[in-house]
Amino acid sequence: MLKRTITGLIILIITAGCIALRLVSELFFDAFVLITIYGSVLEFYMAYKKVEKKVYIVPLILLPVGCWAAFRYAPNPYVYILGAILLMLLYSSIMELIENAENRQLNEDGSVKDDQTKLFYKTQTTMHVLVYPIVALSFLFGLNYLGQTTGFVALVLLFAVTILTDVFAYVFGVWLGRNGKKLSPEISPKKSIVGTIFGLVGGLVGAGLCFLLCYHLKLFGDFNISIASSIILFSLAGVLGSACTQIGDLVASAFKRRIGIKDFGKIFPGHGGFTDRVDGLMIAGILIYVLFIILV
Repeated sequence: MLKRTITGLIILIITAGCIALRLVSELFFDAFVLITIYGSVLEFYMAYKKVEKKVYIVPLILLPVGCWAAFRYAPNPYVYILGAILLMLLYSSIMELIENAENRQLNEDGSVKDDQTKLFYKTQTTMHVLVYPIVALSFLFGLNYLGQTTGFVALVLLFAVTILTDVFAYVFGVWLGRNGKKLSPEISPKKSIVGTIFGLVGGLVGAGLCFLLCYHLKLFGDFNISIASSIILFSLAGVLGSACTQIGDLVASAFKRRIGIKDFGKIFPGHGGFTDRVDGLMIAGILIYVLFIILV
């Protein structure tokens, strides 16, 4: 517990520092996001390697940079991200056709050899990593480029909601829900319904604290919405962001259970790997970005 707490505080300080350095240049936070993305990609690569599945390396290296460039320079990054995904799919499909052409042999009964069947899964696993985690985490670039003040508020809100969701769900889940009904025992045996409910409370608390901070610093003056609309925005972010955080955590748990691993990595003592720290943040980040695009 102590090791987990100390590691968590270190991660929090580094994250807060990278958000604060946005005042100097957005590139500091961009570097933070790229490190996180490539760390997660490496963990997915190793996870698939564990079950003898392969991925195409080139698109996994190129797409994160392409997503960053789209959010930084493109007037409509959605189009470029979609184009990048389609381009990578085309690349993977062509590579599969080439490898099939080189290994076009059938079994005696006319069925496709196992090597050719594995090529299909190679494209499938590559597309999985392209979308999750790469594109999902790339929306952090979008939050970073919402503007100096708006981007700061959006990022603080995102991390406040996701962190306090995890903290409340973990603490109250252990304290009150240890022997209670489980949320999804076949996916994550330790997650209780009590912990889930308190996780939603934690998300609202995080959104509320962020609102008070922004109100105290008079940051809402840079928004084109009223205080009442801001309250709605932060309330939606608190509830829906918390729900997305917990859904993202379940999605990652389901993947780990299917692969047969406990954690994606061991780089953060007590916390696992990069993906273990951002699994909930991936979906919540997309939500916060959409909310700010629509409401601010």
